[in-house]
Amino acid sequence: MRIPLPTQNHESVSENEKLELESQILKAEIEMMNLVKELKYKQYYETATYLDNAIRNFFTHIRIWIRKGTAPPKVSSQIERLMREIKLRFKKIGTNWSPRGAAQMSKLVLKQNTSGNTWGEYWSEALKLDGKILARYVGVQFVN
Repeated sequence: MRIPLPTQNHESVSENEKLELESQILKAEIEMMNLVKELKYKQYYETATYLDNAIRNFFTHIRIWIRKGTAPPKVSSQIERLMREIKLRFKKIGTNWSPRGAAQMSKLVLKQNTSGNTWGEYWSEALKLDGKILARYVGVQFVN
């Protein structure tokens, strides 16, 4: 399935384009629902359920763009990834976070995942490494 969109966020959408895009979205949704039926028929229930749940919001971004003529922020996947990272740190067996510790851990995960190169620069400055340490991955050797 392929739905071409303008590359800029603030392009207006003509009425003809709106109708054409809505038609393409509807066709794509029907194809996806047919795939869900096929997966269920083959007894791949978990995959079918995952796809069925995803279909409901799959084209939300495009529909908002069509309705308003302005693209909404594309952040849901990044937010989901950040939430997954935070969850992984809190759900490890044997961890018992205080509210303050949980807040600090959340801040660290957010800083690490959203700040690009500044995370590495922060630790280099905080640890005063100044190029004194060189780490090189050599490999792993398994011994029987």
